[in-house]
Amino acid sequence: MDNHVLDLAHTVVESASPFTKSDKGRWVRQPEVVLSENGMVYTLTGRKVLWSFLDAIFDDDPLPRDPVMEAIYAPMGTGLYASLWDMMTGFIEEAGEQGTMVSLFTEQDLDIVVGAAPLGPAMGNLDIVRDWFKHHGVKPDVRWTTWRGKKTSLVPSASAEFSRYHPHLDFKIEVMDLGKRYYGRVTCGEFTLARTQWDNDWYEGTVVKMNALLDWVNTRGPSLPDIRNLSPQTTNLRSMTTREADDLLRSEAERRFR
Repeated sequence: MDNHVLDLAHTVVESASPFTKSDKGRWVRQPEVVLSENGMVYTLTGRKVLWSFLDAIFDDDPLPRDPVMEAIYAPMGTGLYASLWDMMTGFIEEAGEQGTMVSLFTEQDLDIVVGAAPLGPAMGNLDIVRDWFKHHGVKPDVRWTTWRGKKTSLVPSASAEFSRYHPHLDFKIEVMDLGKRYYGRVTCGEFTLARTQWDNDWYEGTVVKMNALLDWVNTRGPSLPDIRNLSPQTTNLRSMTTREADDLLRSEAERRFR
């Protein structure tokens, strides 16, 4: 299962139907909504998934189920009928104006949504991290990133590329906010090359740790071959925690490229 962050301010309802065809070819009351955002397309099929999405975008004030379902399926001419496309567009625009984002869970490598969860607009305690990037002349990319621990979740992260020290490689330094700790790593292509973690209430420690990641790029990075288009030999990474996968990718890089 994969996680995706949907920014409702940039989400468009591509199509919406209150009915779908069953395996036997019969039309049944199972809605299907297709959404697009930032070049990605997501399909929500069935009442359970649709309500998971609606509950996620209106987490603080859930929509009443019966009136919404009546509006979707009421016969034409009763005055209650409303286009599902119009309703979903209105709901998404309302939530998008408030800066709402949601986490979508999809089938692995597919756009079929199997559930959703609320995700607030706050981006964690990344001020120190962002200031460090800006001090080094790069603009950080702040976003929600998948973190696999005891369970899979989305955490705030900030990252930027440092390529001036090696024109043929794009090293990325990324720091994730795990709550009480930061998790930092250096990556290039699909490989993790270094990682570390530290308490996120330690300002001096944040500077020290991030300087150490940059020092790795400056001192050890130039000796690497071009690995941007190489694939890891390590498999089943999605079934591992983030730390486990990073450690294996780092070990493989040390073995293959040193």
